[in-house]
Amino acid sequence: MENLAKLSQDLYFNKDLKFNEVSGNDAMRKLIFEALDVPVGTKGRALKTAWDMRKAKVFEIIDVAIDAIVPVIVKNQFDNLAEVRNVALGDVQRFTVKNRDLFKVGTVAAGTKDLRRQRLVNEVYTVETDKVGLKTYVEFDEFLSGTIDWTHYVNTVAESLAVYTGEKIYDAFATSYDGVRATLKANGTFDLETLTKLARHVRAASGGQNVAVYGTVSALGKIADGLSLSDNMKDKLNETGYLATVRGMDFYAFPDAYKAGTEEFIVDEKALLVIPNGEKIVDVVLEGETYTEEKDNESNTAMQKDFLTMKQLGVQVKQASVYGFYKLA
Repeated sequence: MENLAKLSQDLYFNKDLKFNEVSGNDAMRKLIFEALDVPVGTKGRALKTAWDMRKAKVFEIIDVAIDAIVPVIVKNQFDNLAEVRNVALGDVQRFTVKNRDLFKVGTVAAGTKDLRRQRLVNEVYTVETDKVGLKTYVEFDEFLSGTIDWTHYVNTVAESLAVYTGEKIYDAFATSYDGVRATLKANGTFDLETLTKLARHVRAASGGQNVAVYGTVSALGKIADGLSLSDNMKDKLNETGYLATVRGMDFYAFPDAYKAGTEEFIVDEKALLVIPNGEKIVDVVLEGETYTEEKDNESNTAMQKDFLTMKQLGVQVKQASVYGFYKLA
């Protein structure tokens, strides 16, 4: 299964991969037929019989492949923001947040040691996970002919789970706005001075760390409005749609992605997040293995094979983390 996990990751990032002198897709297809204990290319009744007897082995391959891909996609897209942990089913992951409060310093009267003791207390918390899932299907004729592109199927399921995770990451930020203290949030028409002040508060609250600003390309593009741009800055703006650095703040664009089944972007185009540079302030917990099973087809009159894929997932903004939130009008 270790080779399968590596093959799945390699196939996701390189569709033209060769594995043991055959294409990666053919290698994956061969694994499926081996799991069914029939020769590659078996079709019709023989394939259906093998499937009915040994489909659990195929689902194991699918699940291992998905589990190999999902964390990689999430880390690639949100590595600057999120700490991703894979844990065994039932394991409780404890996260620790270091106390950023400075100790109060007072004047000591001559001949005394009369100062109140102060304890450095770190906060420990856990992240709850929920079961999430998606239903899929393949055409029965495609199934019987043995022509299903299993690699494409696995990649699409994995991408769907990763996009959903990205949606939960952003939702965790968006729903936390009301709880952010007043000095770390702003709203209204974009103003560079307001953003700069917000960044200063985040910098001070995080112990002097430089800050990074995250948003959509559209939101980040507003920062260049009204600035006197050098030729190099104009080139950068034309190339990426936003400037990489302004007033000591680094800018990063969220990846564009739709919510599943819609043409609605995951990330609000009217929001900027201001975060201590290099600090991962979201916890993502992937608990246990992915599980895929075949659903009862009795009610399916369209002659399709229905599958249900499930995963335990938890997403939470780190407790006591420091970040700023700018809602744009």
